[in-house]
Amino acid sequence: METIWTIGNSFWFQAIIKLILGFVLAGIIGLERSSWSKPAGFRTHALVGISSVLIMLCRRIHVKNI
Repeated sequence: METIWTIGNSFWFQAIIKLILGFVLAGIIGLERSSWSKPAGFRTHALVGISSVLIMLCRRIHVKNI
C-alpha cells in the first residue's frame, strides 16, 4: 500500500496523468469542432492541450528548482 501511495504522489506520475487528461479533454473539443466541419479539429486541439500542460509543468519544475 505504501508503494502505491508513493507512486501516486510522485511528480512524474502526476505529470503523465495531466498530459493524458490535457490530450483527452482538448481532443473532445476538437472532435466536436470536426463534427461541424470547422477548422482546427482534433489534432490541433490535442496539440494545444498537450502544449499548455507542458508549459505549466515546465513552470512548476522551474519554480521547484529555484
